[in-house]
Amino acid sequence: MNITLDGKDYPLFFSMLTIEAVMAENKMMDFDSLQENQNVAESMKFARDCAFYGIASGLKKEGKKSPFHSSEEIAEKVESFSDLQPAIDAFTESVSGFFQTKEAKKAK
Repeated sequence: MNITLDGKDYPLFFSMLTIEAVMAENKMMDFDSLQENQNVAESMKFARDCAFYGIASGLKKEGKKSPFHSSEEIAEKVESFSDLQPAIDAFTESVSGFFQTKEAKKAK
């Protein structure tokens, strides 16, 4: 999955470490936190953190370095909250897939 920011496409990847980083940055103790109603500021921070860590991990997987040094830099490139939806979707899918058994993944 990719995300487009400021007219440029970036790969998204969520490894175990990337999932942990997003959760730690947003003080999430468990995945039920995703279901809880967050205020708007928390939702925006979560979305930009998903993009920041997902891009960094995606580029690292390709042997490249991210041009972004913080999620605040990501925020400067976002024109609409919907720009971040691919990162939120990729995070959610990765969390779901990470905890599936290998047999369940093969059945898909």
